[in-house]
Amino acid sequence: MTVYISKKVEDVDFLNFIRERNIELCAVPMISFKSTVFPIPKEEDYDAVFFTSPRSVVFFLEKVELDESKFIGAIGKSTASFIHQQGYSVHFTGIQSGKPKEVAEPFKAAIGDQKVLFPQSSRSKKSVQKYMKPEQCIDLVVYETLLEPKELKSSPEILVFTSPSNVESFLKKNSIDKEQKIIAWGDSTALYLEEKGCSSIQTLEKSNLEELQIALKTMLN
Repeated sequence: MTVYISKKVEDVDFLNFIRERNIELCAVPMISFKSTVFPIPKEEDYDAVFFTSPRSVVFFLEKVELDESKFIGAIGKSTASFIHQQGYSVHFTGIQSGKPKEVAEPFKAAIGDQKVLFPQSSRSKKSVQKYMKPEQCIDLVVYETLLEPKELKSSPEILVFTSPSNVESFLKKNSIDKEQKIIAWGDSTALYLEEKGCSSIQTLEKSNLEELQIALKTMLN
């Protein structure tokens, strides 16, 4: 059994699970990232910052020092944990990071009509902003997502995609057949896969390796 995942995996518990189940893991990202030149936002222009990934945190904090008065939101636990590691408090953490609507609703309730800054990728789907008032969202591209397609030598039985960009890049040199099982890292990735003609997609709600492990156990049993 071979499982492809479009990201590097270093989590010890997950790798132990893979070994115990005699799974061949093909962890190959199909995208890379590059910082961009962006205008430093003025303190008075926004009240809150919402981070959608640890990567958005890295590229934003390379050039901006956040004031302690800012309300900080994170799409999920892994992003919140990374923000804490940088020395900042997190005031809101989404519970279902794979479901932008379920994250956006409580976030809106927490911040009211405050202006929110969204540090993001050049290829961002703006999944959380879709459920907020346009006038309170400030989009700031802090890094580029570059497609780096690679042809896989074999055809894995299970495909795990962590972003729409990874799907797009994967399909440039590979195909998906009906026999392959597909796991999507959240609603945005699942929607993109459906647009590309894929079906029978299992979607992760929390979009983390713990949830992926549970999904794989179900598929393998």
